[in-house]
Amino acid sequence: MKRLQSDELRFGDVMKIARKRAGMTQEKMAQLMHRSRSSVVKMENNQQVIDVNDFKRWMNLTNAKDMAVIAIAGLDPAMAGAVIETINRMMGAMVTWIF
Repeated sequence: MKRLQSDELRFGDVMKIARKRAGMTQEKMAQLMHRSRSSVVKMENNQQVIDVNDFKRWMNLTNAKDMAVIAIAGLDPAMAGAVIETINRMMGAMVTWIF
């Protein structure tokens, strides 16, 4: 899995992937975060400093704690997300096969 250089770490990219994976619009995320849609856009586009508490809340709202770990570890979120999806599918198939 590709490791990003520290200057490449972009939490907004991870937040955007997490929101989309959760099936949420920017408007819905703005409502849940008690922010404007413009603020959500800026966070996702890495144009606004992201507070640790905002990042944690975002990850909780999108049920994306796995993505939070990926971001903190400095891994490529697009590649890591695909790996996690594959593992989840494999685990589901294994559970179905066992039972």
